[in-house]
Amino acid sequence: GSEESRVTFTLGQVYAYLGLLRSGEARVSWFRQAEQALHRAVKRAPFNAAYHYALAWLYQEWGKVEAASPYLKNATYLEPQNPFYRFKFGKNQFMLGKKQSAQILFKETIRINGAYVEPILRFLTSGQREVTLDQLQVLLPEDARREEVKHYLAAFFDQQGDFQIAEGIRQFP
Repeated sequence: GSEESRVTFTLGQVYAYLGLLRSGEARVSWFRQAEQALHRAVKRAPFNAAYHYALAWLYQEWGKVEAASPYLKNATYLEPQNPFYRFKFGKNQFMLGKKQSAQILFKETIRINGAYVEPILRFLTSGQREVTLDQLQVLLPEDARREEVKHYLAAFFDQQGDFQIAEGIRQFP
């Protein structure tokens, strides 16, 4: 039952962490064991979002970004108010080139918890990526939190020394 799924889940996590400490064929071997254990945990407790997320995390670490996607989606649906799962699913979609899906997930993440503005912006501006005012405006929620999120967005760019973008954000309706 639930104790068995919890033990299987923990074992899967241990295998995954052991895999992170290795390289080459040893890493793949530990990751395969982790994958099997985590699949068993998900099968035994299909409504446990943490189990789905753990399997997605393993796939991401393994470089299997596409394989992670359905498990991130499941974690997000199982815990719809969890901003962490939404943020991670958004990053996954962005890495898969599904920018519109990523934007929607990032916007929902910010709607749930405005503190995620900074990690989302750090992700969107990492690796010399340019972010436009249009892309930023899409992130703003259409509710009472809009002004608060605008403030967070502008403050982020003020801290980065990009005063032109910060001022553009302040001009958003």
